[in-house]
Amino acid sequence: KIEYTGQKPFEAHVRSAAIMYRTDKVLMIDGKGGLWTVDISNGKNLNNKWKRVGGVGSARTNGSMALLPDGRVMLVGGCSTQDSGGSVLNKAVKKAVVWDPDTNKLTIGEGGNEKHARLYHSSALTTTRGTVVSMGGGAPGPVHNLNGQEYLPDYLFSAQGKPVDRPKIIDCPRNAKTSGNFNL
Repeated sequence: KIEYTGQKPFEAHVRSAAIMYRTDKVLMIDGKGGLWTVDISNGKNLNNKWKRVGGVGSARTNGSMALLPDGRVMLVGGCSTQDSGGSVLNKAVKKAVVWDPDTNKLTIGEGGNEKHARLYHSSALTTTRGTVVSMGGGAPGPVHNLNGQEYLPDYLFSAQGKPVDRPKIIDCPRNAKTSGNFNL
């Protein structure tokens, strides 16, 4: 059964990125580059629950979001226009943006810039190493990117720019109870 939960106070393309960044907390980008959050824990009457938390300067139609291990969200790829379904090659956005829900700070360009347009059918995912892979994009469209690019977020480096030692899990329980504690 599907129930009506309310109306967003902004316009977004059907290909606008959204992600659940914490339990029942959703981040979404609108058609002009505004970032909005909503708490969906109630599930009913979300009309006045949306909150604008910042903006990235332009639309990111067909962009992707990935949840970082430290709780921040990385936004990569997309198109600065909704024209042609957000697949206009010379309007491809190549700067990564990281949003921190604890401080509401946006960092633009963290981890580098895209080398290729990431448009329709592109995706991003966080790897077990803590990097983000942005891949694909454009098919069908102005390009057919069958490649990927790996972003290296700031937490992988010291203040001097040197790689930091990553934690290693050497032992953990095979099972854990919901809401229970366990040691690593």
